Parts: sequence; C-alpha cells; structure tokens
Amino acid sequence: MKSFAEIDIEKNGNYLKLLSAVSKLSGLFSESAVPFINYRVAENIFCRSFDAGNLSRSDTAFDANYNSIGVGLKTFVCNGNTSTEKVAEFNSLSRTLKDFKGKELALKLGEYRNDRINLASRVYDIENSLYHIVARKERELFIAL
Repeated sequence: MKSFAEIDIEKNGNYLKLLSAVSKLSGLFSESAVPFINYRVAENIFCRSFDAGNLSRSDTAFDANYNSIGVGLKTFVCNGNTSTEKVAEFNSLSRTLKDFKGKELALKLGEYRNDRINLASRVYDIENSLYHIVARKERELFIAL
C-alpha cells in the first residue's frame, strides 16, 4: 500500500499542508524546537483529508476507518532513532492484569489487544489494519505509513 503522504501528494490534498501548518503554529506557544501536534488534531486532520471515518472517540482499537482499513494514528516525540509509545490502555482491566508479571503479562496483554482488534474489525467492517505514525523531531515531522 502507498503511504498516506504519497496518496495526499497524488490528490493535491491538504494532509501534509495542514500537518505542517499546525506544527509551525506550535511555535507560538512553545519554545521547543520539536513541533507540538495534539493527537486529536492529528486524528481530525487525517480523517478530513482522506474522507476516513473518525473512530477516535469510540474507544475502539482503531482511530480511523479508511476504505475498510483500520488505522491506528500515533503522534509522538522521537528523539534520535528510538522512541517509546503506548499502543493501548487497559485501565478497566488493571485489577486483572496486576496479578501477571513478565512473559505472562505480555501474553495476556497480547490476548486482550487481539480481542479488541477482532471486535473492532467486526463492528466497523475492517479487513486490514495498520499504524500511521507522525513522529515529531527537532524542526521536522517524520511520517510513516
């Protein structure tokens, strides 16, 4: 599949322009060289630019539905070549999960994550899924599928 940046360029769209504008405007309220883009703003820009269904407020595994592709949108600061970013929250399961450690915890989290993905796939008619990443570095944005 083409990246969304490539699709946007082909369509002479607004996605890259809007992300760039928001990142530049962040300099008005922050002295950091790393642009700030609120995750809700990134989700809304994505959905409007690609006519995707906005699922971000539905507490599901996906933030957008683009032509039956479930898209998880992530925006985060990436210093250097590495970064840490949460994939999902399991606040409602925290009491259950507190009893697991190490490998067992990882397996249980994977099980719960897969359950959420499968449920969302059925509910929203999702056939495939992917993550779309907007990593923010000093004075630049890095966009991956």
